[in-house]
Amino acid sequence: MMNLGKPQWYGTQFARRAPKLPWELYLFDENAVTDEERKALGVMTRDESRARLAQMNKPR
Repeated sequence: MMNLGKPQWYGTQFARRAPKLPWELYLFDENAVTDEERKALGVMTRDESRARLAQMNKPR
């Protein structure tokens, strides 16, 4: 979906606009898949994706 310039469904892809800029959660359709469906597929929930993003952007 990213390569097509469309929102992802699961919210698992992260991107940077430039090497020194913070990571961003690539645009995703939050209503395409429920958190229950994500869990059943072994994919992070929306909140887990956001928590991972925060961890990725923590100062080192």
